[in-house]
Amino acid sequence: IDDIYVYFRHLNNNIIMVVLNRNEQSKMLDTKRFSEILKNKVIAKDIINSEVQQLVNPLNLKGKSATIFEIK
Repeated sequence: IDDIYVYFRHLNNNIIMVVLNRNEQSKMLDTKRFSEILKNKVIAKDIINSEVQQLVNPLNLKGKSATIFEIK
């Protein structure tokens, strides 16, 4: 949706979320539509820069970026 692509990889209880934002400008990604996968997880940690975002809020995505989150 809106040139933002998301996919997940999971093994046992570990979940990785990969988000690609093809827009020039930053965008917010509402994670509610992924509730089946995210279940009761509340934290998304960027594995590159260790920035932490709360999943109860929309994720802030930089323009023209690929972000890999560890979901906790």
